[in-house]
Amino acid sequence: MAALEAKNDKEARVSNAKKGRKGGKGGGRPGAAGRPESGPGSAPPAAGASAPTFSVIYSDPLEPTPAEQVLFDLHQMRGDREFESLDEVNEFLAAATRPGHPIPRPEPTTPLVRAQQLAYDAFAATGPTRLELARRALDISPDCADALILLAHESASDFKGQIELLGQAVDAGERALGGPDAVMDLAPEAWAHLEARPYLRALFGYALMQWERGARLAAVHHLLHILDLNANDNQGVRYDLLAWLLDMGDIVVARSLLTRYKKDRDPIWLWGDALLTFKEQGDDRTARTRLTKALKANRIFAEYLTGRRKPPEDLAEMDEPGEMGEAFELVGMMGRAWMNDPLAVDWLDGRMDAPMARKRRVE
Repeated sequence: MAALEAKNDKEARVSNAKKGRKGGKGGGRPGAAGRPESGPGSAPPAAGASAPTFSVIYSDPLEPTPAEQVLFDLHQMRGDREFESLDEVNEFLAAATRPGHPIPRPEPTTPLVRAQQLAYDAFAATGPTRLELARRALDISPDCADALILLAHESASDFKGQIELLGQAVDAGERALGGPDAVMDLAPEAWAHLEARPYLRALFGYALMQWERGARLAAVHHLLHILDLNANDNQGVRYDLLAWLLDMGDIVVARSLLTRYKKDRDPIWLWGDALLTFKEQGDDRTARTRLTKALKANRIFAEYLTGRRKPPEDLAEMDEPGEMGEAFELVGMMGRAWMNDPLAVDWLDGRMDAPMARKRRVE
């Protein structure tokens, strides 16, 4: 059942992951990895400078979905039972999910299972209850990575403390799975194993924090490791990874990543591909074609990059659905990579009014 759920929720999780960049649960927060501070023209903190407040790790990429909790409970109810047919699966699900009735939570079989149940409850709770449940989970099992992730969120004003807690969450998740070798045994479909998801979430959060503190190579390594473990990339880590590689100027690995997910048509992907192609080949036909695709996907982003459009005074526009909100997402994800290449921005500015690059309008 986990494999089926992992396949079905892939698009939703990737979509949520990208939405989390602009601010997750809690409203008004910057997106994952401090996107607003990483927009066009910004620079990484100087050595020795105070680190920015990182108050966003509870955004969607690091938050288990309600569906995951339901699936977790179903797996506990199933136990060691093996199904011989689809009819048996349907009978089991019908008995466990009666309309109008909550799924009964089975008695935990191990301390870690009980701790994970409390961690799910903590994510769904509000106020002081969140911390209380997370701490109770850790009292029951110190290997509960999700509880440590939530504690890291609650210490949002303590950048160093967050890094330490997320590092502990990575270690806890790895221990819960049986160590590094056992983790690798889950590749390349680790997300299909529910017990691996807290580890993957922790590693993603830890990578985001490492990038913010300037440990860029380590951050990239962590995201590459996640993709090795989960080739489907249900978490959407490839979007951060592409932006980071372009920001660092790592053309070879960036092209390899784009090729690996060549069917992706997300605007982030298209704008990254256009920038990389220009870096590789200059102003040739291929670069122009890919830029045209990017412009058709979202032209407002280009207007911000080239100064043709000023940022809105009303920040609420950042969360508008459609092209406008998507443009802000692009600014946060791809803005610095583009702005670090003035020749690319000049090329973009010069191509925006070319006939092939004009966005088609419906008459």
